[in-house]
Amino acid sequence: MNEHLKAWVDSSKKLKIEQMSESLSRGFIQCSMAELEKATMQQGFYDDPWIKMISGRAEAIGLVISDYAKLFVRIMSENPGDIVMHLVLLRAQVRGEVTMENIAFIFPNGFLTQESKSKLWDAQKYLNGARDNFLDTLKPEDFH
Repeated sequence: MNEHLKAWVDSSKKLKIEQMSESLSRGFIQCSMAELEKATMQQGFYDDPWIKMISGRAEAIGLVISDYAKLFVRIMSENPGDIVMHLVLLRAQVRGEVTMENIAFIFPNGFLTQESKSKLWDAQKYLNGARDNFLDTLKPEDFH
């Protein structure tokens, strides 16, 4: 794994987390159950701009992610930066397809607080000396 990426992922494990809110917990349970039941996505799911962004970024970093995991990433993210960070954290820690089950194992005690996400976002800026955000420069081979 790219040394800068490894350091960034490792730093995420030291940040403060919080238990899921009631609404996020409900979304997690609904996505998990629907995925287990192999429910089909509602019409228009693939046309949603946020889902298109998640799909595009996942493809760019070589992440295979189930539709319900995409939906949950959307639910737990407040902005595009959150989406990028969640996808990179998932890609760095899961071999194979990311599912709701993987998300449960990676985040067993909850998710990063908004303050922690801000710190993590700031930590990746210019991490590799580039003028761009480090997370925007990642390619699939950076995860090997």
